[in-house]
Amino acid sequence: MLADVASARDEEPAAGAGHGATEDQPFAAATETGAVRDGPASAGARLGVVVVHHAASREVLDDAMRRLALAAPGARVVLVATGSSVPDPAPGWPHGTAVARVENHSYARAVNRGLALLPALPYLAFMNDDVLVSERTFDDLVAALAAEPGAGAAGPLAYDARGRLQAMGLPYRLVQRRALRAGPRADGRPATVRAPWLTGCLKVLTRQAYVATGGYDERFRFTNEDLDHGLRASRLGYANLLVATPVTHLGGSSTPGHPAFHVEGRRGGYLVTARHLPPAAGLAHRAYLLLEGGLGSLLAPGPQARAAHRAVARMAWEGAWGTSPFGATLDDR
Repeated sequence: MLADVASARDEEPAAGAGHGATEDQPFAAATETGAVRDGPASAGARLGVVVVHHAASREVLDDAMRRLALAAPGARVVLVATGSSVPDPAPGWPHGTAVARVENHSYARAVNRGLALLPALPYLAFMNDDVLVSERTFDDLVAALAAEPGAGAAGPLAYDARGRLQAMGLPYRLVQRRALRAGPRADGRPATVRAPWLTGCLKVLTRQAYVATGGYDERFRFTNEDLDHGLRASRLGYANLLVATPVTHLGGSSTPGHPAFHVEGRRGGYLVTARHLPPAAGLAHRAYLLLEGGLGSLLAPGPQARAAHRAVARMAWEGAWGTSPFGATLDDR
C-alpha cells in the first residue's frame, strides 16, 4: 500500500560532486562538500524518481535522499522498500516522498512497481539507495535527453566509493572512456555518447520509452535486467545516452556470496544472449557455461562456489533457463 508522507523541515545536505572527472584523475566522491551548481535546477518539475531501498544503512539512505532533494526540487519521489524494514522520511528528504513496501522479488519488480505509482510526467528516473548524486545530475541527464529527440534513456558515469569508475565489464568500460574523452557540448553541458545499454544504478527514461518497453523484465531476478532493457529499447529505436556527469555508487557491482546469485547471474546472461544475439551465439554461450560449470565444480575454491558451478552446469545441460534458483523472493533460496 502506498503511503504519502510529507518530509519534515529541510536541512542543508552536503553538496554533490562537480564535473571534470577523468579515468586517470578519478571523480572525487560525492561525499565531499563545497561544490556549487552553475544554475538553478530545472528538471525536478518534469521528473518522477523511484529510489529502491533494500540494505543501505540509515546514514547512507538519508544522505542519498537529501542529495536527491537538492538535485531535483519539485520532483515526485517514491521510495520502494524491499528490505526487512520500511524507513520513515527524515528531515531533508524530498518533500512529499511516498513510501511503498514491495516484496524482495527482484530489482526489476521494485523499479516497475515504483514507476507505476508515479504520475504521467515527461521523465521518469530510478536509482539505488546508495547512489549519491550531485546538484547537476538530473539537470544534465534530462538536458541530454531533450537535446536528442530519439533518445529514450540517459545515465551518468558511476564511480565507486574510492573515486574509480564502476567496473561493469570491458564493453561498458570502452563506452565510459569515450564519454570521458569527448568534449563538452556546445551548450556547456557534459559530453554525451551513445551506449548499447546503461547501468541500472541510476537511469532517467522518457515516458515514451518507458511505455514502449514496458519497463524492466521481471524474469531477470538478479542482474542483467538493465542490459536487457537497454537492448530492447535500442531495437525499438530509442537511444541510450551515457552522460559524463558523475555520481558515486557506494555499493558498486558486488554480488552476494550465496550460490543462487551466481546461478541467477549466469541464467540471466544466457537469456540476454538468446533474446538479442544470433542463434550461434546462444549455442556458444551454452557451451561456455557447460565448460565453466564443469571445471568450476571441480576446481573452484570452497564448497559454496563448487555448488554454484554444479548448478550452472546442470542448468545449461538441461536447458532449464526458465527456472530461477530463487523462490517468491530473493530470500527464498
